[in-house]
Amino acid sequence: MDPLSASNTLPQAPVPTGACPLTAPVTPADATVHRLPADLLQRLEAAAHDELQALLDDARVPPSQAPPPDPVEASIAWDLAAGF
Repeated sequence: MDPLSASNTLPQAPVPTGACPLTAPVTPADATVHRLPADLLQRLEAAAHDELQALLDDARVPPSQAPPPDPVEASIAWDLAAGF
């Protein structure tokens, strides 16, 4: 078998602009958090709870502003509730 010459080699796809190819593989050990302080975990959970509550409060629509139910969906809901 002849060694590949420059004309026989497969072209490689160019790296897209702005991309940086990884020079070394990332191992799972590199991405593992070995220790997380308890107070940091509690602060993260509290912040997530507060943010979720704010989103739920914003999404809540008062009954006076709720759109009327779709007749087809209402009919299906009644049928499902009745066990049909």
